[in-house]
Amino acid sequence: MAMTGTPGRATRTRRTCENILDAANAVFLERGYSGASIDAIVERAGCSKETVYAHFTNKAGLLKSIVERGTEVFRHKLDLVEEDRPIKDVLLDVAKGYLIFILTPEMQAFYRLVIAESGRMPEVGDVFYRQGPEITANRLAARLRLWQRDGLISPDDPDRAAVIFFAMLRGDLQWRVLFNATRSPTTVEIDAHAAFVVDGFLALCRYRDPATRSPGDRG
Repeated sequence: MAMTGTPGRATRTRRTCENILDAANAVFLERGYSGASIDAIVERAGCSKETVYAHFTNKAGLLKSIVERGTEVFRHKLDLVEEDRPIKDVLLDVAKGYLIFILTPEMQAFYRLVIAESGRMPEVGDVFYRQGPEITANRLAARLRLWQRDGLISPDDPDRAAVIFFAMLRGDLQWRVLFNATRSPTTVEIDAHAAFVVDGFLALCRYRDPATRSPGDRG
C-alpha cells in the first residue's frame, strides 16, 4: 500500500485502507474466507470495488495485509532495538508483546478461520504462514545473528532457534485459549511464562553476560 502525494492525502488513503481491512477482517470472520465476497467487504467498508482493487488487488491481498497489520507491532520491536539494550530485556519485550497479540480473542478467531479454510484452500494457510510466523521468525533470526556476531550468544542455528523461541512461547497458553479449554491466562501468568521461556532460550543459545566476559572476548 504505497502512500503518495500530500500529507493530507496520504492520511486519507491510510484511513481508507484501514477501514477496508477492518471490514474485510469482519467479513472473513463472519463468513469464512471462501464465503466472503468483495461485494460484502465493499458494502461493509462503504467504498467502491475500484478502491479495494486499487489498494489490495484481490481477496488474497486483503488477507495478506490483515496478517501484516496484525503482526507489525511486535515485529517492529525487533527492528527498533537499541544496540546497548540488554538481550534479556529485548526478548522479554518481544515475548510479552507476542503473547498478548496471539492470545486476543480476535487473533484466536482468525487462527480458527485459517485452520478451517486451509484444508480446502491451501493458499489461505500459505499467506498466513508467510506473512505471519515466517516473517516474524526471520526478523528474530536476523537479530540473533547480530548478537552472535557480537559474541553474546552462540546458537547452533539462528533460524531454527528463532522458530523454537516462538514455539516455546505459544506452548500450552495458546492451546488453552484456542480450544476454549479453560479461562484465558492472566497478565501475571503471561509475564511469568514469558520470563521462563526467555531464560530457557538464553540458556539454549549459550548466552554470555557481557559483565562476566573478559575484554576483547567475542568468541
